[in-house]
Amino acid sequence: MQVDVAAQVDRSGAKLAATFDVPVAPHLLPELSGQLALCVPLAGMVEDIDRASPDELGALARPSEVRVDARGARADTAPGNGLVFDLSC
Repeated sequence: MQVDVAAQVDRSGAKLAATFDVPVAPHLLPELSGQLALCVPLAGMVEDIDRASPDELGALARPSEVRVDARGARADTAPGNGLVFDLSC
């Protein structure tokens, strides 16, 4: 099941998938989707679409503390999700 973290602000889709043992594949906004994948029992993969990161979309007030590349996702060890959104957009 593909869970779109940008359109669905809660984990209800992931919870429904877990109820029926269906793997989820969070997609879009990989810096946030990767963190969602760590919170669900059956994450199959995280989809990374070119130019779909919050930083590349111009949605962040400062550079992301989350880095996503071919090796995976990494974040600085600070509380929160490492993203500061620019609310003036």
